[in-house]
Amino acid sequence: MAFAQVNDELGDTAASAARGAFLLDEVVVTASGGEQLVVEAPATVTVIDKAEIEARPGDSVTDLIGRTAGVSLQQSRKLKSDEITIRGLGESYVAVMVNGKPMGASQDASYNGWGAGLKTSFLPPASMIERVEVVRGPMSSLYGTSAMGGVVNVITKKSLDSWGGEVTAGYTAHEDDDSGAEKLLRYYVSGPLIQDRLNLSLFGDLNYRDEDNFIDGFPEGEVVNHGAKINWVLTDRQDLEFEYSQSALDFKTTTATREQGQYNDTARTYAALTHTIGWNDNVDTVSFLTHEKVDIDNGYLDPARADEAVFSDYSLTYFKSQTSFGWGAHDSTVGLDYRDESTSHTPLRFNGSLNTNLKRWQYGVFAENVWQMSSDFILTMGLRFDDNEHYGSNITPRVYGVYHLNDQLTLRGGYSAGFLTPELKQADSGIVEDAGRSLGFDKGNTDLKPEETDSFEVGIAYLSETDIQTTLTLFHTKFNNKIDKEFVCLTPEGEAPSCTYNGETREFIREYVNVDEAELQGVEMTLDIPLGAFDVGFNYTYSESEYLTGSKKGEPFNEVPKHLANVRLGWKFSNAIDIWMGAQHRSYLPEQPELTTADIGLNYQFTKNVRLNGTIYNLFNKRVVDGIDGITNDGRRLFVSMTASF
Repeated sequence: MAFAQVNDELGDTAASAARGAFLLDEVVVTASGGEQLVVEAPATVTVIDKAEIEARPGDSVTDLIGRTAGVSLQQSRKLKSDEITIRGLGESYVAVMVNGKPMGASQDASYNGWGAGLKTSFLPPASMIERVEVVRGPMSSLYGTSAMGGVVNVITKKSLDSWGGEVTAGYTAHEDDDSGAEKLLRYYVSGPLIQDRLNLSLFGDLNYRDEDNFIDGFPEGEVVNHGAKINWVLTDRQDLEFEYSQSALDFKTTTATREQGQYNDTARTYAALTHTIGWNDNVDTVSFLTHEKVDIDNGYLDPARADEAVFSDYSLTYFKSQTSFGWGAHDSTVGLDYRDESTSHTPLRFNGSLNTNLKRWQYGVFAENVWQMSSDFILTMGLRFDDNEHYGSNITPRVYGVYHLNDQLTLRGGYSAGFLTPELKQADSGIVEDAGRSLGFDKGNTDLKPEETDSFEVGIAYLSETDIQTTLTLFHTKFNNKIDKEFVCLTPEGEAPSCTYNGETREFIREYVNVDEAELQGVEMTLDIPLGAFDVGFNYTYSESEYLTGSKKGEPFNEVPKHLANVRLGWKFSNAIDIWMGAQHRSYLPEQPELTTADIGLNYQFTKNVRLNGTIYNLFNKRVVDGIDGITNDGRRLFVSMTASF
């Protein structure tokens, strides 16, 4: 879903947020090297704007992303956090960025699923976000190896020229007394230190949840993020920006939710320096250097087991410089980037491992050209060269065309290659990690090859004179060297564990391997119908995956629902009141039945500077119980919040 931009009139936030599926005249920056309208972008793009974010303050940014076409959320089995899946490809295939700066693979610092969805906890608070751009499909030619499945780019608000900001406080009460209550606080403050020269922005959020009172429920959790950003205008054409933030995630599971009480504490520090210069009216360069460090400490709450605590960390240093320039009917982008990442673990975390310190570097150079061949046709071509410390070089091309058949119809389609290097832990035969609730091992493989894909998509967009908008997109991806896990040792049923690695015995050992071929394909459809004070939005996604070779030939390679649908009804009841209702459906998953949930909310612009919200989530109290983790979702609950701006 993408939504219309708001204006400053009282109540317009509510009206704008009622828009349902997408808007073709939104400006996006993620689909190519510069700004473009959604309808002309060389990719399938969704924009979630400020109005939608403000209309649903009880939703995380991840929740909002999960309601867009082609996107599903996979809940981790440990901390109950959500990882973003685009067109059936999980978080290792999705580049998550903030203002174009990639977030690292912090899940590499965890083990056995504990880190799934971890990086989304580090996203900026909703009060600071201007919009979110979701690009579905490969973007490796522009953003590198981690963008094989798509890109999520969170774009924050610009620094304010006069002091202002907003604060949001919220509370969630569950109908089920055994479910933990939730509290949140968000803030954003910005203004000039030196008028027209030096601006400061402060931002942060605090999210707390009480522990559920049943086995395998949600843990007690506290997520805290604080940060600051300074923007220094050096000249009329040049500025420098420095950003620093710290995050702390502390989770605790007592015997109320797990048979053995455990804790998991994560600390993250992040720093970024960005330089922007406009050489003239047609040429500008953006360069930035970032460093991210994640430290994880987890163990048991029992003091007698304090010596069983384990520690790990992940770090990423990333540099990128990109120059964009226009010439005639062309808009071109050239650039280079370099990444150096590492992870280390105490030996106790990976019992039996021969190597618990992993690192590697990779650099890339890229070029892209957007050619306005005629008033009706735009051709985008891109090419990227990557060189990896362990995997050598690779070339990734892209070509995409957008053709305006007339004022209402636009045809689009293209081809893109994809390139994904194995994760650090997957790529080393000297490391094993617990799997299957510590019943087995997952073993790395030094001989792994990078995954490669060839992706095609074709789509059509329609915009009527009455602002009815709809799109239909078909996509197909062919994999070579798809990474999977296969059993290399399996204890016969009923016998004592017999699989041994480096002196450690388990019931099974799986190893990461390459499967020669696999494919993924599907259809996405969106529809938005404005009806005066009402607005209806709908999106639907069908996807399927299959191994074409290997021992799992004919089986799907992901656990993503084949059918996903979202519908939304918005009603601008008055200038100050907006009422909305949304529903989401997904088909069955292994161990889980199909699920349809509905939410209803009300936004009230109490005064010019005070906004109130009330939302009932999971209106019909639909719960899911799977065969592994018991109850996996929250039941009916009420969220209330107040936002004050100044």
